[in-house]
Amino acid sequence: MSRIISARDHLERANGLAAVLAAAYDVFEGMRLAFRTCEDPATGLFAAFVMASASAADGRDAVAFAPSLPLRRVHEKPGAGEEPHEGLQQGGHCWLAADVSQVLADRLFQAAALP
Repeated sequence: MSRIISARDHLERANGLAAVLAAAYDVFEGMRLAFRTCEDPATGLFAAFVMASASAADGRDAVAFAPSLPLRRVHEKPGAGEEPHEGLQQGGHCWLAADVSQVLADRLFQAAALP
């Protein structure tokens, strides 16, 4: 299972603002790691993946400093068989990232409305 899919599952199970933010951290970190594996200077998509990786890191960092996030470390190490890339081609990473980004946007919108 890829790290992005695992993070998406974590996000879908998250209950409450702190849990959604912790899952969002995992989503951004999973995307960052997946995009880093695609950073090949020999391809025409090198700059796009460098920028996508940097943007995912920015999102991760923004979530890490959210006042509603517990102070404990939220990021877990990948589990056995959980790799950031799992043999996907560049397009596969893009589709997974787009899918999890929509779920993330929906969950953050819902969490923002919580009391």
